[in-house]
Amino acid sequence: MKVLVTVGSTEFRPLTDFCSTEQFRQFINAIGASELLIQHGSAPAPDMTTVSSVHYRVFDYDNDLAAMINQSDLVIGHAGAGIILEASRSPGTKVHFIVVNDALMGNHQLELATSVPEISPLPLCKAFETCEAYIEAVQDEDLLSQVRMALLVNRHVEAPATQDREEVGSSIQDVIDGHGRPGVLARIFG
Repeated sequence: MKVLVTVGSTEFRPLTDFCSTEQFRQFINAIGASELLIQHGSAPAPDMTTVSSVHYRVFDYDNDLAAMINQSDLVIGHAGAGIILEASRSPGTKVHFIVVNDALMGNHQLELATSVPEISPLPLCKAFETCEAYIEAVQDEDLLSQVRMALLVNRHVEAPATQDREEVGSSIQDVIDGHGRPGVLARIFG
């Protein structure tokens, strides 16, 4: 099971630094992760010496982040529009955690992040208004159970059709552009 942590081109040290903690190691072990990819953007690379239980790769940028998202079972990312769109459209992603980087431009990521979980085609999509809320949540047994269930169920259930995911991606794009609202998707998944 592959986990991708991504911050795009920004610096989001609270998110990437959390990857080097004992709490994060416990979380990825509890969900059965075997591979961890950490894209840290312009921030310094986190010290991953404590995460020896899984194969990991730490990098600043990659030209094919979309392929990494598609190959990842769990995507943990900042609330950037590009990451959200890619994860929502990806037939490979099963769980998406959206973490708002509240230090960016007047907290502009908050509205998008809180709109996406109710319209996402993914089996489990959670938005966290702060990195602190995310860190607290991944230590909660209820969230661990939800993640395990979403990953388990999706081993035996076909992913939503590409057309459905493309329609969702278009609706998310409308929300990003300010032309639509999350209710638009009720027609798609009614």
